[in-house]
Amino acid sequence: MQQKNLAARYVDQKSVLIKEHVKEGQKVHFQFFRDSEFWYKTDGGLLFPISLKEAQTGRATFLASDKAIYYMRWIKRYVEACKREA
Repeated sequence: MQQKNLAARYVDQKSVLIKEHVKEGQKVHFQFFRDSEFWYKTDGGLLFPISLKEAQTGRATFLASDKAIYYMRWIKRYVEACKREA
């Protein structure tokens, strides 16, 4: 089984194009859990959180790896919050 190269790279959340991280079957991968947040990383290198509180309110299933398009809601929310901070 051949794995994609998921080399560490920095992605600026303030200038990211969300479509680049969710197109053509790209995936997200669980990285770590800290301060009541699940942190995922896209194949494109964007790191984003999902709060435990929000995860508990719905019936969503959070897998270790999944299609990035399913996580677009949280990616978009995080990128917009980063842009507001700038």
